Amino acid sequence: QIAHQNTGVDFGDEKPLPLRHYYGFEDQSQPGWQGEVVARVKSLSFDTLMLYHLFSLHLLAEVGTLTQLAKDQNTTTTYEHHRKAREQRLCATARWTGTPTARQALAIAVEILAEHQAIFHEPNKTTGLERDTLDPIGYIALSCAALVVWAYCTFGRHKCDICKQGSTSTLSAGVIPIVELTAFSGSNSEQENEKDSWLEMRGGCRVQLQGIPLCQCNMKFLMTLFRVCIPEGWEIADTIAPGVFKI
Repeated sequence: QIAHQNTGVDFGDEKPLPLRHYYGFEDQSQPGWQGEVVARVKSLSFDTLMLYHLFSLHLLAEVGTLTQLAKDQNTTTTYEHHRKAREQRLCATARWTGTPTARQALAIAVEILAEHQAIFHEPNKTTGLERDTLDPIGYIALSCAALVVWAYCTFGRHKCDICKQGSTSTLSAGVIPIVELTAFSGSNSEQENEKDSWLEMRGGCRVQLQGIPLCQCNMKFLMTLFRVCIPEGWEIADTIAPGVFKI
């Protein structure tokens, strides 16, 4: 009901409307006062959506394990039990990258990125959604999303044209289909069948994000997509995804 009512112009007086529950101390005698109410609702909706996506990532991926794997890339150990634990984490994550659960997490990670990019590239003064006014939960979700993409590329068996030896002729022949993840973001019902098909498939396709193949050799470009949406100096990002943004 709020989405249908949310015109930002006239709330109407003929019946109780959901947006009235979000009124503050706006001076209703001033023109454009409804914009403040709409901005409040939009901000709360965005924060709630990010929290929902964040919880979903934690259900679909062992985020703590992925964070530890990111730390492992920059640390060395001489203890045998540490090496064994690291190897177990690596093997478990490598198996995970080939599952439908991993692909679900990947789709949600891209959804989080797309929501932030919409604000970053097209700030809308009428909705109040701008980078400087977002709740930190959004940046936490964004950091987790980057971590999921990093792990999928780093520990999966997904290769692009450049690093997949001897596959140029096969790929150029168009035998292997390309899946663009951004096509699945948003409420695009036309893509739901294709998305479900991709989630259930066991391989045989190349996955890309905004035209960039998901492969370890493209990590710098992929992580840049996430990093530019996170405020400069926001140190918690490096706690959630250690070293991932410094590739």
